[in-house]
Amino acid sequence: MPNKYTRRAFGKLAVAAAGAISMPAIITSARAEEMVRIGLPTKNYWGTVLAKVAESRGLFQKEGVQADVTVYRSGAECVQALAAGAADIVETGASSVAIGKAKGINAKIVAGASVVPAGWILMANSKSPIQSVKDLQGKKVGITAAGSFSEVLAKWVSKKENVELNLVPLGGGGLVPNLIAGNIDAAVLYPPVSFISLVAKETKTILDYAEATPPAMSDGWVATDQIVSEKPEAVQKTLNALFGAVQILRDDRAGALKLLEENIEVTPEVAEVFYEKSILTLLQRGEIEKVWIDNVLSMATLGGATGMAPADAIFTTQFTPVPTQA
Repeated sequence: MPNKYTRRAFGKLAVAAAGAISMPAIITSARAEEMVRIGLPTKNYWGTVLAKVAESRGLFQKEGVQADVTVYRSGAECVQALAAGAADIVETGASSVAIGKAKGINAKIVAGASVVPAGWILMANSKSPIQSVKDLQGKKVGITAAGSFSEVLAKWVSKKENVELNLVPLGGGGLVPNLIAGNIDAAVLYPPVSFISLVAKETKTILDYAEATPPAMSDGWVATDQIVSEKPEAVQKTLNALFGAVQILRDDRAGALKLLEENIEVTPEVAEVFYEKSILTLLQRGEIEKVWIDNVLSMATLGGATGMAPADAIFTTQFTPVPTQA
């Protein structure tokens, strides 16, 4: 079941975030005008960090938005939430949007988030004899879920290296435990899970996707066609708040590192890696380039995906985030 955080409960989770960022906070008392349901792929992913910062620093409130946040188990589940009418805006990859669009899920990327799959790493148990992708022939490889970006990456490397992989959907929280227990031979891990396990020497890198793939829309903010057409101002304001959080994290390194340590519960060493390799690679203005989406869809096609909607059908340049000032 997804972890549901109402505005009140999510605010409690964000208390440490408010104290971690040292810049002066000017919180307005304006009452939220629009309820926007935001879906995030996992509780420790950078998207959830941004939402916590935006909440704790009153960025949503300043924009007149009441954010109702739900944390799911994968990007694919976020798309399913859009389909079920349970979310208005989610963070997920372009391939998930294209697959969903072809199935009748009417949503589009409204802002780019990242074109580098930073922290997405194909990993094996540190004690495993596996040294390369070729060694995974016929082996079990964990992914978060069918239709997720982790599946795209797994299938992409399978085709690229001409290796047959037995993919096992385990949800975000099930990857490392099953890898350590020996139930799977490798896993496509995401940040900060990949960083945590690597620093702890529980896992080792087989392939770092940030180095192996071309610039591609690995992550974007995606909104339903309904909210885009009926409440475009709510979409704009939500994006403003989220990108305001990106700016806060970039402007205050020390505060950001403290936030990562306390909210994601990682060591200072892991926080440093997460900040450098993940947070600092995020787009600052929500840019969207068709070629970035084309590259993701090409990767998905190479991985065996079929029937996806074309790039032109899954994004809009209607919105340009204007980061909310703290």
